[in-house]
Amino acid sequence: MKPAVSRLLPGLAALLLLGACGGARGEFGTDGERGSDPTNSSNSAAARGAAPLVDADTLITLRRSECFGVCPAYSLSVSGDGTVSYVGTSYVKVRGVASSQVDVPQVQELVNEMWDAGYFDMIEPSPCGSSITDAPSVITSLRLGPQTHRVEHYHGNPCSPATLTTIEDRIDEVAGSERWLRCDTPTGYCPPSY
Repeated sequence: MKPAVSRLLPGLAALLLLGACGGARGEFGTDGERGSDPTNSSNSAAARGAAPLVDADTLITLRRSECFGVCPAYSLSVSGDGTVSYVGTSYVKVRGVASSQVDVPQVQELVNEMWDAGYFDMIEPSPCGSSITDAPSVITSLRLGPQTHRVEHYHGNPCSPATLTTIEDRIDEVAGSERWLRCDTPTGYCPPSY
């Protein structure tokens, strides 16, 4: 193979992979995110308006599964009144049940972020290209007023919107889950015998 052609192959392969993740199935907007196509004004945060206020029935949930390695497996929920409930199952510092409290304005801020990101329109796209096997899955949900929405996100799917990971990380941040997850090891990962 000629040197010039061999230098172009990695770039061409990347373009083909990105194209395979594509909006050809109609799952994404022109910016690659589900429900956030800037050319479609009905999907914009401005068109949705402000998020409804949280109330006693508001509930945000997150569940992370195990992976082939040492991925922490746990579930948590954040209620509209600021109650955080956690259940750790494996590769976590705290196994079993724990709880804490956050301020209601923090819950409202998280709901606002999910609302502005178009969470109620998000879906996990079909796998495309070369998916990574043995990666963890994350399932999130939001109950807000009469609406409830759930998204299953396999982290080995290269076509998943980055916004989903951002939302998952923000739920963890608001819930303060780090205190229950990180072990006192050099890497912070929790071995099975911890």
